[in-house]
Amino acid sequence: FALVCTFHLSGAAIGAVAPCGNHNVLGSPVNTGITLCKKAFVIGYSADKKIPVWVGYHLTKDSVLSRIERTDNFMPDDELDIEDSAKLKNYSRTGFDRGHIAPSAAIDIDTESMEESFELSNIAPQLPKLNRAGWKKVESIVRQWAVRYGEVFVFSGTHGELDVNNLPDDIMGSKAAIAGRIKDGGYGAALDGRVVIPAFFYKVVLIPSEGTSFGVWMPHQNISMKQAVEYFTSVDDVESRTNLDFFDQLPLEMQERIESKTIQF
Repeated sequence: FALVCTFHLSGAAIGAVAPCGNHNVLGSPVNTGITLCKKAFVIGYSADKKIPVWVGYHLTKDSVLSRIERTDNFMPDDELDIEDSAKLKNYSRTGFDRGHIAPSAAIDIDTESMEESFELSNIAPQLPKLNRAGWKKVESIVRQWAVRYGEVFVFSGTHGELDVNNLPDDIMGSKAAIAGRIKDGGYGAALDGRVVIPAFFYKVVLIPSEGTSFGVWMPHQNISMKQAVEYFTSVDDVESRTNLDFFDQLPLEMQERIESKTIQF
């Protein structure tokens, strides 16, 4: 069955996130303290961790097929106070990529959207052999589904903390770890003790025309493109792990029916 996205939204709950275009029309996770409404996505940002907790965006066939030249112009978000933002130097010479949570390749509908995707409010430390491999494959699959089925609603995010005294092997091998730049910033291991290194990355994707959904749950480690499909799961599973409710504006019965599904490869 197809999900027809024409229903009455319920009253705003305590801690609810304000609407931001179509990006969170089907719901939003709990307010993280700072919500940033961008042209092509919405961010639930943690000033304590200096990374996004979740990012929501709505993709259509037309938006995915649009192409704007990539800028690679990373910059602080001027909507944030200086003390709440990561700094470019926190990522410099660490061996970590500045990993997009809302991918620039999916939301580059115009120059403004492309530039906003490179703001550090949309970035988290990510191992290169995850960011450029398994995670990149996931993002490609999401774009393919948007083109195939007309539109998808996506939430992507970070979760968990790493013990600075018990770092995973792939992170222990980073330049930052070797140089002693991974320190406990009060919320687990963090670059320069400021920018938290997530323990996990996730996505949840809802495909209205198919009345289905899927989730992705990846540990922060080297994951190849071929291995990426091993980390697909259900939205229910991601919600259980994160304690977040992503599509809370859908009727409960519909959530239960759709969010238990996943895709098979």
